[in-house]
Amino acid sequence: MCGIAGMVGPGASLEIGHRMNRQMHHRGPDDRGIFFEPGVLFGMTRLSIIDTSDRGHQPMQSHGGRYWIVYNGECYNFAEIRKKLEMEGDRFISNSDTEVVLAAFVRFGPECLRLFNGMFAFAIWDTVEKSCFVARDRFGIKPLYYCLNSNGFIFASEIKALLSSGRVAWEVNREAVLQYFTFGHILQPETIISSVKALMPGHYAVYRDGAIKVSRYWSLVKTGFDGSYEEAREMLLTKLSDSVRLQMISDRPLGLFLSGGLDSATLLYMMNRHGTDVTTFSIGFEDSPFAANESKEAAELATFFGAKHKAISLDGSMIRDDLTNYFQACDQPTIDGLNTYFVSKYAVNEMTVALNGLGSDELFAGYSRHARAYWKGKDRRLARLVTNRLAGAFLPLSNNASYASFFLKVLYRTEHSNARRNYVLSRILNFPGMTKRIVRETGVWDSWISKQINSFSCIDSDDFLEQSLHLEMQGFMSAMILRDSDAISMFNSLEVRFPFIDHHVVEFAFSLPSTFKIGSESRVHGRGEGVASYRTMGTKKILMDAMEPHLPKGFSSRPKHGFKIPLNLWLSRDLKELTRGILADKNQEGYSYVNAGNAGAIWDAFYETESNDFTLWSIVSFLGNVAELKRIHTDSAGKR
Repeated sequence: MCGIAGMVGPGASLEIGHRMNRQMHHRGPDDRGIFFEPGVLFGMTRLSIIDTSDRGHQPMQSHGGRYWIVYNGECYNFAEIRKKLEMEGDRFISNSDTEVVLAAFVRFGPECLRLFNGMFAFAIWDTVEKSCFVARDRFGIKPLYYCLNSNGFIFASEIKALLSSGRVAWEVNREAVLQYFTFGHILQPETIISSVKALMPGHYAVYRDGAIKVSRYWSLVKTGFDGSYEEAREMLLTKLSDSVRLQMISDRPLGLFLSGGLDSATLLYMMNRHGTDVTTFSIGFEDSPFAANESKEAAELATFFGAKHKAISLDGSMIRDDLTNYFQACDQPTIDGLNTYFVSKYAVNEMTVALNGLGSDELFAGYSRHARAYWKGKDRRLARLVTNRLAGAFLPLSNNASYASFFLKVLYRTEHSNARRNYVLSRILNFPGMTKRIVRETGVWDSWISKQINSFSCIDSDDFLEQSLHLEMQGFMSAMILRDSDAISMFNSLEVRFPFIDHHVVEFAFSLPSTFKIGSESRVHGRGEGVASYRTMGTKKILMDAMEPHLPKGFSSRPKHGFKIPLNLWLSRDLKELTRGILADKNQEGYSYVNAGNAGAIWDAFYETESNDFTLWSIVSFLGNVAELKRIHTDSAGKR
């Protein structure tokens, strides 16, 4: 919905506010505003979604005049909260959720966060107590970054905006570099800039008198479902229907990202059920038979539900011509996001708001690795006796770069006792060998892996699959997929919403036993990566069973794929000269943290074998993104 920024401290100025707003113009091209008084700056750029009139302008002042708010996101149940506040005597002059969020804070303080169903990040300035309150939604769908230094407290929706202030020092975070080249993304609260942190999902913070206090207001708590499987199926459809209904609220054109898969098909069914004329959008890729088949299946689904379908087919030249803009959009290094960039860029011609099926796999166990986790949980008796000894033996051996991948694979395959260790190993093995070949300094590898394992919290449950899904929500889903989706879609002035990531849906999903999510068929397919259908794969069992009567005949027999892009093809052809140029500039900022010789060797090896484990792309993406961030910082440094 918006980009927000602010600064509390002696360095605050109107000029800084204008610079930060300009840097976030893409997040809110419809309106912008600044509140300033000595020592306090709030700025915002607005993508008008709900109440597009001037009454929704921000920064917004409370009716009593004491508080100012800048707010990014959507509170989907704001109408319900508004009615309750009106019964308490509050009056409203707009139809915006911003005004309701502010009024709820005035009345309830931080407890208001428990009322909100939505995606949000906002800041409130208290002119009496001289304090700044910032908060972020339960799952981190909307971002909030901050820096605390001698200039004061600085926050923004994007790292680029913080750097454009000229008040944030340029120092790349070596811990974040290690995380990126190991996992493919950076784990929160770390960011690529040393002094910048991400406010964690489900947290709020108060800055006052030069100090910040961070508190947690929500965490996922395990509850048990005591109904039958049939009752659970019906309740799941009801909760998803409620979530979709709430998230369809918009005063601007709304549509759906549609693939050929179960998740977006479920959302399309729900939108159709609510009587909406739906516009759907998908992308395909030239020279890629798999992508072409996905596009065909998406079109068939749209026809089945009577949706207006739009699609675009991408080729390598389109990727090449837009790659610099993609690096700008990312905001910090990520190995993912190209597909999100292009679907957002072209979908915005049809819609301002798009629903997305992300999150279903993490809730209902949609991948083969989840089937493996399920069966590991069943096979734990003997493994408990040996896994910790194996970990003690194999982690130190992985310090040898030549054998690291082998020993980590052995440990992952035998890991049955520690879900956190299992999760971290699974993410490392998705991007094999990157860190030890590329980064200049890795320190003691096994100690560093242990540190990452201990950084995760685990839901209070004895169920190995349930623990694994909760860990995946914290890492892969929140720190990469959701973060990338926000930064990249908002770069294209498109708001993306995620009905599966409604906290009522999430809490219900985690109340279900694992036997509702994984079928016995997964014993065959869950231990490999071969292509199987939804039914034979055995994953996402309850969602498939609930939806099958409402989908085209034979849907459950379709092959289940992840969304893949023909990256190898592009790198070997259309992007070859561009990537050569990026890697050839040994003076660029990113090479301070990357072993240039190894990077060049990896480039040569790729073009000799035309095989790739994302290693080459990880280097290119890292160098390109760091170069863009450095450019923004350099441009702002002379304006201090």
